[in-house]
Amino acid sequence: MSYPENSKKPVDRFLRPGAPIIAIIDGARSRGRVVQRNATRPTGQIEGITKVRKARVSASARSRPRHPNDIVTSLRTAAERSQAHLEEDSGEYLDSMDISTPPNMTSLPRLRKPNNPNRRDVHKARHRISRISISDTNTSKGQQLSLDDVWFSNNSSSLTFGVLPIPEGTYLNQNTFIGRGLLSMALKTEVAAQDDSNLWRNVESHADFDVEQACERVGTDLDLMLSSIGRLRLSDSEHTDISRAHDQILKHAEFIISSLAGLRPTQSPEIQLFGSKILRLTATAMDYLDGTILSDNIDLSDRSSLLALAVLQTLLVGCYQLYLLTSRDVSMLEADEVICNLSRRLLQYLLRGGLDFLQQNIRKIRANSTNTNRQECDSVLLDVWSTLYLLLERKDEMQVSKVPTFWTLVETELGVKEVREGEILDLAWNVIFNISAITTIDADGIARAPSQRINKISAITIWNIVEAIIAPCLKTYPAAQHYRYDAYVRILFARCFTLISSWGWCFGVKSILTIMYALFTERRFDNLKTEGFGGFPKFFQSSSPLEIQTTDSTFVIFLKLLASYIAQQQSHLRGTSKTDRRQFLAASKDLDRFVNRITPLRTYQSEFSPLDYIALQNHYCLLLTLYWVAPGRSRPSIERIRDVIDIEKAPAPAQVICLETWSILMDFQLKKEEDITSSIQWFMVIFRHALKDYQILSRPANIAAESGEGVPAKSKIRALESILLKALKSLENVLPLAGQQAGQLVDGKSLVYLELMQM
Repeated sequence: MSYPENSKKPVDRFLRPGAPIIAIIDGARSRGRVVQRNATRPTGQIEGITKVRKARVSASARSRPRHPNDIVTSLRTAAERSQAHLEEDSGEYLDSMDISTPPNMTSLPRLRKPNNPNRRDVHKARHRISRISISDTNTSKGQQLSLDDVWFSNNSSSLTFGVLPIPEGTYLNQNTFIGRGLLSMALKTEVAAQDDSNLWRNVESHADFDVEQACERVGTDLDLMLSSIGRLRLSDSEHTDISRAHDQILKHAEFIISSLAGLRPTQSPEIQLFGSKILRLTATAMDYLDGTILSDNIDLSDRSSLLALAVLQTLLVGCYQLYLLTSRDVSMLEADEVICNLSRRLLQYLLRGGLDFLQQNIRKIRANSTNTNRQECDSVLLDVWSTLYLLLERKDEMQVSKVPTFWTLVETELGVKEVREGEILDLAWNVIFNISAITTIDADGIARAPSQRINKISAITIWNIVEAIIAPCLKTYPAAQHYRYDAYVRILFARCFTLISSWGWCFGVKSILTIMYALFTERRFDNLKTEGFGGFPKFFQSSSPLEIQTTDSTFVIFLKLLASYIAQQQSHLRGTSKTDRRQFLAASKDLDRFVNRITPLRTYQSEFSPLDYIALQNHYCLLLTLYWVAPGRSRPSIERIRDVIDIEKAPAPAQVICLETWSILMDFQLKKEEDITSSIQWFMVIFRHALKDYQILSRPANIAAESGEGVPAKSKIRALESILLKALKSLENVLPLAGQQAGQLVDGKSLVYLELMQM
């Protein structure tokens, strides 16, 4: 079939592009000639319709075979391809090739699997939320944070996160592990002697203790408990079934703890046999519960989850007893490794379950104690939390190097180091405050006041976590002025004050206070960028407990932090002065060094800028705070406070600040019934200098001379009059408090009026 030359050429839509055209009638009108050896694609395709050669997939990018049959098939295919390429390139077969010289092949070293492979634990609490961390380790320390680096959540303005304390006097009843006295029994387990002289004592042994029968009973009871917990999880059981299962766990715990408490460190065969059985059952129970009841998300309102935690609680205390019995030779059972693993898992389960249910229990306790005056509690969750805290806080007494302290474990699980995201930081604060509430329960199951908590001097405390949170924020205080960042820094200071004043955490805070002090010394005692002049704080003249007020600046909160810390340290020193003389002397010297460290030494010159007046007031406030609460042997002297400025060169506003400082200082001295001779002399120096300048400026000749130069002489006179009036009012205010020392003030006041009459 032929077509006219001017007619439209038909297009075969079924012709695949790139396919060779075998036969075309009238080749002059064809779409192109057939090219058999195309340089681009030698497939005989039509010229002008070419394709780009696809990149060949390398052998390393191919998916690796997963089954043995696939491996054999891939090896055969690779061998056939390599043989075909060799024949094509060289033109000879493999049999005719010279193989006398072996190929130069470098053998790679064989990689063996490490003994302790680094696997990612999916149950770690820090993996449940993605966080933003500092990836560049070479970042300069001077790099400053911006508002883009810190995310302020809705809770960023909260001081306590709604955490309520457990009412003092609340106790765990007989339906709890601690309430039955099992924890106190375990803590009394005899520790193995560290020297041979203690092994020759005559001690009573368990003559009727059958080790084989005890091992059989422990295994049977644990199987029954795990089976009953599994049935409760899969069915809607009644309250009686849950109570029966919990009572079974408590009886099992009582048997284990009483059996181990009755053993002596000299009974090595019994300890080794019974202890190895308990440790094997502990590993089995951890794996079973981790894969069933305590896997994925944990609901702490579910009774089966609480019963599973109670089982782990029993096993943890039993491992602790085994360590005490084998502390002379820990390698006998290696109970310390089991304690480390079990305590870490237990804390992970508690954190994954959340803290809301913990606060619900505390609110329920407070409601019952208010309505029915019932102070007993049967909360399994509080029981488990308290047991974990009390055991790990005794780590220093255990002398275990592998087992971390409680706060070290919490810091590891929170993972707040080098974190900038505000949501993660607020989560850490929430955990800290919630844990502070349960640490008031002692080993007998009774909730004490936070001030009565036994704060042991340890290398790792709660303040290590707080320092990891706030130190980057304070050390890289931004140069850009923004009220939101200053408000966030103020909240951080207020939370630290709450931890000291409300929860009694006074040990370990010294490093945080030093960092805060360094922040203000770098700013020359100026307030934060968006905080103005607020006057002298009111808590100096108030007898009420220190609290955070809405008008307090960040520096005033810092002063309250110092006052609370030094006051609690002195209270602790008074308690240890009669019990441990060596510890008392060491703590006293440490407190004196800290007070000397934060005592400012700066003096001010004659030239003052507006910011210098704020700095001068803060400088005086810090000295007054230290004079108020610090021990008499280390507090700043009257002469140091007096010599902050040269009163003869200071301008009028600086002299007014100096008079206000003198008035507060006199109030302190009169309440403590101290000698006020130095203070009276300081006042007379201030007053006489102001009076002398007033006499000079008030002369008509000086007024005319200064007016001719354009200097406002009347404004200087009014400033000096205000200084004199302030001095007289300050003297009258402290006079009613003088008591027996009123004579010195009256004499000073008489001298003042006498000099005024001589004008």
